[in-house]
Amino acid sequence: MAGEDPDYLVWLRHRPCLICAAYPSDAHHAGRRGLGQKAHDHTALPLCRQHHAAWHDGGDPFRRWTRDDRRAWAEDTAAKLRADYERPRAEWF
Repeated sequence: MAGEDPDYLVWLRHRPCLICAAYPSDAHHAGRRGLGQKAHDHTALPLCRQHHAAWHDGGDPFRRWTRDDRRAWAEDTAAKLRADYERPRAEWF
């Protein structure tokens, strides 16, 4: 299916939460998507369960972030993660 990259999601879930550095992390799909569609896997961010829920509920630490703040942070962070993923695998860890 278009937009799916299972290897990337496995790699991403082995990254610590971007907020608190806890393990394990969920892959939060933060990218833009159409109605009833999932965002591309390359837009996913590693967030622990607590911070993943906070993202959706508007809780701390995201409480004061505007929609534009969250979108900009997510897009910038997803691009950096993708660049790390594309480095040679010997440099991953």
